Amino acid sequence: MRKIVLIDGNGLIFRAYFATERRMTISPDGIPTNAIYLFAQIIMNLLERRNFDDILVALDSPGKKFRHQEYNDYKANRKEVPPALKQQFAPIKEFLNICNIKTIEVDGYEADDVIGTLTKNAKEHDVNIDVYTGDRDLFQLIDDNTNIIMMKTGLSEVEVFDKNHLKEVYNLTPSQVIDIKALMGDSSDNIPGVRGVGPKQAHDLIDKYENLDNVYNNIDNITGKLQEKLIQDKEMAYLSYELATIARDINLDFSLLDETYKEVDNQKLGEFFKRYAMKSLYKFVKQEDNVENALIKVEADENIVTKVSKELLNDRSFIYIDADNDNYHYGNIRGLAIANDEMYEYIPLSFLAFDFDLIDYLANKNIKKNIFDSKKSYVLLKKIGITIQNIGFDFSLASYLISQDYKSIEDIFLRYGLIIDGLARNANSSECTIYSLKIAISCYKLKDVLVNKLKEIDNEKLLYEIEQPLAIILAIMEQNGVLIDAKLLTKLNEEYTSRINAIQDSINDMVGFDFNINSPKQLAELLYDRLGLPSNKKRSTSADDLKRISNLHPIVNQILEYRKYTKLLNTYIDSFESFKFDDNRIHAIFNQSITTTGRLSSSQPNLQNLSVKDEERSIIRKLVIAPKGYKILSLDYSQIELRILAILADDENLIDAFNHNYDIHSATAAKIFNVPLENVTPMQRRIAKSTNFGIVYGISTWGLAEQIDMSLQESKEIIDKFFKTYPKIKEYLDNQVAFLEKNGYVKTLYNRRRVVPEIRSSNYNIREFAHRVAMNTPIQGSAADVIKIAMIKVFDYIKQYGDDCRLISQIHDELLFEIKDELVEKLSLDIKDIMENVLDGAKVKLKVSYAYGDNWLEAK
Repeated sequence: MRKIVLIDGNGLIFRAYFATERRMTISPDGIPTNAIYLFAQIIMNLLERRNFDDILVALDSPGKKFRHQEYNDYKANRKEVPPALKQQFAPIKEFLNICNIKTIEVDGYEADDVIGTLTKNAKEHDVNIDVYTGDRDLFQLIDDNTNIIMMKTGLSEVEVFDKNHLKEVYNLTPSQVIDIKALMGDSSDNIPGVRGVGPKQAHDLIDKYENLDNVYNNIDNITGKLQEKLIQDKEMAYLSYELATIARDINLDFSLLDETYKEVDNQKLGEFFKRYAMKSLYKFVKQEDNVENALIKVEADENIVTKVSKELLNDRSFIYIDADNDNYHYGNIRGLAIANDEMYEYIPLSFLAFDFDLIDYLANKNIKKNIFDSKKSYVLLKKIGITIQNIGFDFSLASYLISQDYKSIEDIFLRYGLIIDGLARNANSSECTIYSLKIAISCYKLKDVLVNKLKEIDNEKLLYEIEQPLAIILAIMEQNGVLIDAKLLTKLNEEYTSRINAIQDSINDMVGFDFNINSPKQLAELLYDRLGLPSNKKRSTSADDLKRISNLHPIVNQILEYRKYTKLLNTYIDSFESFKFDDNRIHAIFNQSITTTGRLSSSQPNLQNLSVKDEERSIIRKLVIAPKGYKILSLDYSQIELRILAILADDENLIDAFNHNYDIHSATAAKIFNVPLENVTPMQRRIAKSTNFGIVYGISTWGLAEQIDMSLQESKEIIDKFFKTYPKIKEYLDNQVAFLEKNGYVKTLYNRRRVVPEIRSSNYNIREFAHRVAMNTPIQGSAADVIKIAMIKVFDYIKQYGDDCRLISQIHDELLFEIKDELVEKLSLDIKDIMENVLDGAKVKLKVSYAYGDNWLEAK
């Protein structure tokens, strides 16, 4: 028997959009793609199964439908289609066309009506239909020839409804679906129903009287208020019945018997997935039909050389260093891939070390080198005695400046239409060679595209004068590493382990049994069920929620102590021990192309989250020590983000406060609370400090109220007074939000861009997040740019001192150095001066504090 798959197109598109709205993705051209991606994935999975003779998609027609003639308020409560979804309708239709899937829409009718008519035709012609939808209204179409496939999670979780299953689950026949809706209405479609009749009463009535007509034929047997409601709204009930009934007699110029599904146009499908950067969907594209150049084809054996051809040793070629470990401080070079428009070659390490022409080329200051990742490459080449010089173009950094939303190397290339399969962990040497060559070839092919894009967004200076020079500085900083006090590390390990065990024993003694303190579920059961402590609706056991009830039972403080020492042990002590080299130095990786704001992050281990909140946490900084004859020097920008805000907003009052060296939090407090500066209390200063920093991060009235423990009204008054004190800040922040809404991105002082697709969301909370990004990113990103420029200028200055002064770490607004004892005072002042004068001509002078000692804690 002939079988047709029928898709509720609009239902699936809307479900795909709202299911993924919080993780909005965009194409290289800036088009939102979250709905396109999920819709395409579901359709491709259906096509892969190919258990049908034909597949069709029913769509709503634009404009008002025939039901509006019966009831003008039909669907009147529906919100406007989100702009980010509207942009995806055309690409989805293009995708369906590429897949040779016919779409059917009829003026004045909804997709449901198209489906209804097709299912009626199917019964007449003895054709089986599976309708894929998420709309229970379509249950009324179930018959011997039609099943409704309810999609819960794409196609991974579906529920097949025939007449028996509908009866089993809802105790309804297909026609009774209409009767139920006529009585209870439908708020989503603005179908009125009978006022005051809910789902239970509607089901009870239909269960007893079978249908709407019988309900009213037996109205005298129904008593009380329910009878009154039914009589009063009888007209509405029958109107609702008509509105809820799916039309099944549309005039369709289409026969279910005439069409048989044709295959996908693989070439166009490959182009489509490339254009919208949908890498994971390439598995559905037949490789032999892919677009020309979409897949880079390389034969490893033909391109492995013992000596790189001289034709490749020029400023046009692209280099990729192949390493055997993602952490390049532990890993080693396997080989080097190099490519241009004429040829591509791969030289293994065993031959690279003896290719003196290649070595001279890499070290030549007069020839620019194009490379995939200059920082990683610098470290790896340095291990074999080669210092690569004159980086002309760093592909990974250029890609990062253009877009910060890729998750892997392969994603970068896919954005521009080149497909490179990821490298498996257990890949053999031939696979590694091919992978490396593909990257080098792809970088060469795309360089001009990236260069033009950088020009378009005015990011050339950012790449060539900031990010690329910084990459080499970071490489050297990572190589220097931080020296760890191994004896103290061992001591703290033993001490914290002992404390954790003692606290755990104490907690178990308190409750009289052993339980898993690390299990939120078991902890909630203990605190809120057994001990009867007050909980919130979510029964949360977060640190903030536990602190609120810490005075109600001694066990709560014990749990907080347990967590503190467990975090210290796991996050810091164990991590330091794991990444400590034989020379007791830690060589963390400073990630230059991960954050959306331009800030650096660090990993393996993370050196940027060393808290100084209390004595136990701050002692972790004592682990970082100076070698004999040296001091640890710390220089830290003071309130740099607030100073950047003053510059960006050009607010005279804030600028004046900084330039008169007032304590900025006290100065704000004096204005907010209308008291002389000298009379500001510690509490007033604390509130002002929370407000100052909160404004930088786009804090809400509610958020500030939570932070300063005040009412919403008090919080609102404080924020209002802040903006009256600094009026241009309010103007600046509002302008940033307006700029984002218009352009879809924000930028820093140095034109670093952050695209914010969330601004197009129909979800209020997501848009509010975008507004906070609009306010904060230019401030935080500009501060990040400033410290990067400072690092470049400082490094250029300290080069003359060689190993007597080494940059060893960057922690947000702070730089750490190892400096010879006899030089530390002079260089402290010199570096401080450089850092404070990075912004030439700025209305606000930057301020840097410094300290030095035998370890990092003393230097704070």
